[in-house]
Amino acid sequence: MAYGSTYTTVQQVLEQTGKATTATISTSSDDYALIYDLCKRVSAYIELRTGRYFIPYKGTNLYYFRDIAENGLFERNRFRATLHLDSDLLVTSEIQWDGSAVSATYYRERGALANSLPFQMIDFDMSGGGLAWTNDFADYISVNGVWGYHTNVNQLFTSSGQSATINSSATSLTVTDASAFDVLSYIRMENELMQVTARNTSTQVLTVLRGVNGYTASAHTSASVEFCTPMPEINLCATRIASYMYENRNGLGGIIQFADGTSVVQGIEDLIAGIMQFARSGRGVRI
Repeated sequence: MAYGSTYTTVQQVLEQTGKATTATISTSSDDYALIYDLCKRVSAYIELRTGRYFIPYKGTNLYYFRDIAENGLFERNRFRATLHLDSDLLVTSEIQWDGSAVSATYYRERGALANSLPFQMIDFDMSGGGLAWTNDFADYISVNGVWGYHTNVNQLFTSSGQSATINSSATSLTVTDASAFDVLSYIRMENELMQVTARNTSTQVLTVLRGVNGYTASAHTSASVEFCTPMPEINLCATRIASYMYENRNGLGGIIQFADGTSVVQGIEDLIAGIMQFARSGRGVRI
């Protein structure tokens, strides 16, 4: 299961539109609420157009034998089989073959390039490990792990230089400098992903959504707070579209329809065309 993520922030849109101070737009104003909503809607639009997710999420994808054979996602012979994934895989936690865990000895992940991420294929050694193909419609391969797309995985998580403590249920996180964290940005503490939904730069407190994108909320003591950011190209695209929509909010009318993804944003389509082609290209990053 994929989770809708946000690829730009309120502060980035405010900066893009030249309204980067709360003196210009109060956090309790209708305009601020509109920008907050546009960040989410534009990000959903990008996911719809690209068919990709640019903030990692944890989950399990199921591939039923009959479906993947009929759709050309599975190639096999006597000794080897290849599963073509329908999503980008960053980290494999467990693979099951019809309900039984597959030893790492009997599979390997592959990206579009040799030794690259994200993984887009999984090869199976059919000569051992109890792996056998059946035509039963209920039989399946399950892949559990961390999914998402980034052309430089080493830049997905970066240090903020700050640490914090929080229990497993609190939604207020006290940091050293709250201004370093944008509203709607993502942070990681140990093995938990959170999203910042508000910040108070006077008290240095962030309001956070816990355990987002399939991650599990847990307690953290003096743990490093890391930024989690999408690819710069996707971030720029989302920021500029949201900014355009905000600045032209009185004249857009019914031009944009996110529900079906077929309508265009007048004057902005050229900006996203190259990004969409790049994101669909399947380009991997060497590791």
